Amino acid sequence: MDRDELRRLYNEYADGIYRYLKQLSRSEETAFDLLQETFLRADRYYREVRNEKAWLYRIAHNLFLDFRGKEREIISDASEEIADQTGAAFTDDVHWELLKKEILKKLREGNEMYPRIFLLRLDHDLTHKEIADILQSSDRTIRRHFEKIKNIIAANFSRELFGEKKGGIFG
Repeated sequence: MDRDELRRLYNEYADGIYRYLKQLSRSEETAFDLLQETFLRADRYYREVRNEKAWLYRIAHNLFLDFRGKEREIISDASEEIADQTGAAFTDDVHWELLKKEILKKLREGNEMYPRIFLLRLDHDLTHKEIADILQSSDRTIRRHFEKIKNIIAANFSRELFGEKKGGIFG
């Protein structure tokens, strides 16, 4: 891959990938190291891909799995730091980060993939297809998991999210 192409990919996707790796690893240093390795591997193993974003996130995700070991839980507490100091300036941001932490905790009770799917969709705005590519699953499986995630959130957090009784907007 030529330098201009690598620079373009880095400028376009590095911030989101770094935030994803930081959520998974709960460490700025680890996230930065894995981010650099992601782009080194992307440069080394570049090939024509249909979806560059999903391909790069998949490299990053696999690097994290290698780093953490496949036997350990993928996300032990993705939002331990509540929020970056820049994002926690407003009460709503702090409330959302606390609520997101509780949602992730509840999702971990259901399936180890649920928190990853939730974070990739919500924080990184990836499509079901892109998430399926990253997690090496089928689009149908991710959609099914996402429906279960929505049901878990609706059953447990409707009041906090929508100001309604349990069941709320999804029930």
